[in-house]
Amino acid sequence: MTRAEELTLKLLDGSLADAEWGELNTLLAADSAAEAEHFALLDLEAVLRGFRTGFDLVGATLDRVKKVHAERTAAAVMAEILAMPSPEWAPKPAADQVVNPRRKVLFRCLAVGTVAAALLVGIWFGMNPPDPPVAGLGPAPDDLIPPSFATVTSVLGSVELLTPGGEVVPAEAGRAVAPGQTIRTVGEESSAVVELPDRTRFEIEPDTTVRFPATPAPGGPVWQVVLGQGQLKADVPDRPTGRPMLVSTPSADVLTRGGSFVVSSLAPESARVEPSRGSVQVARPVAPRPVSVGAGGAAVVQPWFERITVEQYSRVRVVPRRALSLEAYPGVRDAVFAPGGREIWAATGRMLVRWTADGGTAEVPFFAKKGGDGVAALFSLDRTALLTFGGEKQDGLVVRALPDGQERVTVGARIPEARFVTVAPAARWVATAQPKPNHKRVTVWDGGTGAVRFTRDVEEGITCLAATPAGDAVAVGVSDSGAGTHNKIVFFDPVSGDRRFALPTQRKAVTALAFSADGRYLAAGFTGFVQVWDVRSRDLIRTITGFERIALCLAFSADGKRLAGGTQDGQVWVWDVRSGNTVQQMEVGGRGVRAVCFGPDGRSLLTAASRAPVAVWDVVPETPADRTE
Repeated sequence: MTRAEELTLKLLDGSLADAEWGELNTLLAADSAAEAEHFALLDLEAVLRGFRTGFDLVGATLDRVKKVHAERTAAAVMAEILAMPSPEWAPKPAADQVVNPRRKVLFRCLAVGTVAAALLVGIWFGMNPPDPPVAGLGPAPDDLIPPSFATVTSVLGSVELLTPGGEVVPAEAGRAVAPGQTIRTVGEESSAVVELPDRTRFEIEPDTTVRFPATPAPGGPVWQVVLGQGQLKADVPDRPTGRPMLVSTPSADVLTRGGSFVVSSLAPESARVEPSRGSVQVARPVAPRPVSVGAGGAAVVQPWFERITVEQYSRVRVVPRRALSLEAYPGVRDAVFAPGGREIWAATGRMLVRWTADGGTAEVPFFAKKGGDGVAALFSLDRTALLTFGGEKQDGLVVRALPDGQERVTVGARIPEARFVTVAPAARWVATAQPKPNHKRVTVWDGGTGAVRFTRDVEEGITCLAATPAGDAVAVGVSDSGAGTHNKIVFFDPVSGDRRFALPTQRKAVTALAFSADGRYLAAGFTGFVQVWDVRSRDLIRTITGFERIALCLAFSADGKRLAGGTQDGQVWVWDVRSGNTVQQMEVGGRGVRAVCFGPDGRSLLTAASRAPVAVWDVVPETPADRTE
């Protein structure tokens, strides 16, 4: 056995000393054959590790990942069995059939892997015993509960802590997280912070599931957590001689000995890793050659890529040009540049704020400030009307004239979120998705009288609405919430209620809609990608991917060349529409971006987010690289 093979086996069984890492790297760099053998072993180990990772997931995702990795493991094992030498009692092979000694190390790994797989099956059945529990046995006594692996230091919104048996326990600050427990944040306003004993810190974003496996044995190879779905931010203290930190997802592993990074995984087949500090490596189970990613870049793992793609970002901004006081004006639901761009208008469900170019502000209150900031505020595309809904105590949606905010008419509708309402230019009509039955009914109201023009029922659930810039149609995103085979964007005539046509979307629900200023293009946001449609030809002209987040709001620049999107984790992305390239990213600083709006000249971008100030950002100038296909 060569020294490289010996060190590789020590790496796989977790006994490789820190000093031997450098020796192994030197040997692999000097011998291409040894490097190929090394990565073949890692490939097999990655398949088996992916098989194990599947047990950290739940529900349909677990079944899918388990099936895929089981098939890969079986195929790899069978291929190697067929290549093994004949038993002692069989006829000896010819000289040219003798197995390469280098393959012996593969056979040894396969044997270990087969035993590991068997153990995993046993663990699986142990976690799901076929026999009912013995009556009279209560919870395990405190002295039998495993020691804590981490501590919850901060909780916001709805956060659940699940035991390996599925029991839900409170997840308040100060709670210890035992090995095998799972933290789940529920809803876009939820989050949690968890710290490990070595001061590694995880910020768990909304709608995220993270499992904390058992603490590694003394001398074990890594500390590990498993991101089932959603997004987390990791801050790992430098540990040049300690065990590395591993964050596993269904499609990729992230390894570091110190640094900060964000991991997003909204589907079993894809992941995105964005380092901000330190040395970070990314590997995927089916192609384990690690890829180093530095700060300012992002590693993207997607099902149609056999390799890990690294995208470079050199224009991430965290400081805006101007910001409106969050303390004075919290809870802004929508914000736009006024006609001409000299003022900024920001609105809650109970107040309009006019923010002038010199920094002065003027307030137009609609209700007493008691009872919060209301549910919704929405500016019409032509900036002539504002739609507000203060909450359940309000009679309905109020249409207001701009710039004074005076009430024009009240529409007798109630909405739970702003995405279920849209208003035409000059408030000629208002369209809502009625909560009952199950958001499957579109109602269009006359903007002058408040009377109902028509009501139309749809078979699928409505996810969002948008009015065309000309006011000649209302676009309705619908989803069947099952297989997704009937997801689409339906266009209705706002006068007659006739259904004009539909654009078939992918199997994910539409989360945001936005038209270009001329009405030709429609951007549809989803979880992890954005589609751009030519409405005239009804052709899909662009699919923008790679950000692995839920798109909550979208906006085109006035010339239609740029598209901005806000996500649930407080990030804003700017893309070149023609190429689909990312040209800029902004860290807004809050959670859940509610509005994005380009200035008239396209050089400024306005953002509004939950628990973040309304802010104006400089948009980077267009370059030839932005247009590269």
